Amino acid sequence: MTYPFLLEFCFGELVPTGYVISFLILPQTPLLSITPSERLLIQPLTYADAKVIIRIRSIPEVSRYQGWEPKEEKEIHSLVDKMNDCGLLAPGQWFQFTITEKETQRLIGDCGIHPVASDRRQVDIGVTIDPQFQKMGYATEAIHSLLDFLFKQTDTHRASASIDPRNEPSIRLFEKLRFRKEAHLVESLWFKDEWVDDLIMAILRKEWLLPNKAFQAMPVSLRSAGIAST
Repeated sequence: MTYPFLLEFCFGELVPTGYVISFLILPQTPLLSITPSERLLIQPLTYADAKVIIRIRSIPEVSRYQGWEPKEEKEIHSLVDKMNDCGLLAPGQWFQFTITEKETQRLIGDCGIHPVASDRRQVDIGVTIDPQFQKMGYATEAIHSLLDFLFKQTDTHRASASIDPRNEPSIRLFEKLRFRKEAHLVESLWFKDEWVDDLIMAILRKEWLLPNKAFQAMPVSLRSAGIAST
């Protein structure tokens, strides 16, 4: 079963008595959806996707740079439950989508968004594609659809990606999508038993909404500073 997702999130507020009050906006809230691209469907993760997602994310060349490596179906089920409880753009909560090839209806990967805990208008994004479907432009197409959704249908201000600098295909992917390199943090993460560097790439809503030619015509200094010309 595919669950619709909401542009709302769970609230938890600590009140003077020390109790936590939580509530969920109910499904009367207008639902939003990601428009299918030419070749792909981007849909919320469900229980039924668990086996395929586990298989793809268990492939060594895929898992090398991945922080999320589910081993059991119950891990997928737990994430889906959280997504359904809190909805889309819940601060600090990943919301995962599956990527399905339209023609074959085959699930070929996943992508996700993670609103920053302090401000849900800033989101981290990531994408994973089955190696047998890589180098076909699917990751670019999926993230393009995701960014169009975020910047045109929600109040998202900034999207960023955290990338291991050794992961050159991912860097090229986000460069193609006009992300700029904002920071290279040296050995800032303890990841899989070693200290690793972290490359931060990002784009702003006003940059994404610029026609590509207008963006390329901007002075490099303005692009690097994230300033859109008017």
